[in-house]
Amino acid sequence: MMNNPKQFIDMVQEFDGDNIAEWKKEMLKPMMAQPYFTVENMKKKSLAASYLCAYIINIIRYNQIFLKVKPLKESAEAAQAMAESKMAELQVV
Repeated sequence: MMNNPKQFIDMVQEFDGDNIAEWKKEMLKPMMAQPYFTVENMKKKSLAASYLCAYIINIIRYNQIFLKVKPLKESAEAAQAMAESKMAELQVV
């Protein structure tokens, strides 16, 4: 895959950060806990590696936030739908 940069970039762009399997996040934990796994340290080795490191760190952070916000958003949408329904009923009365 790394010998086809276009394919790799397409795969990264199409990655669904909303739905990362738990087993994948568990597999990443040991690597992400290493002191060398920082953008700054990776930049010393390779600019491409630093970008990939930043992507991994940020997509995992995004997923953590998304999983906390998703139920709140769904609750808000349900409350909004109920409010609109009740307003429609009120207008009928």
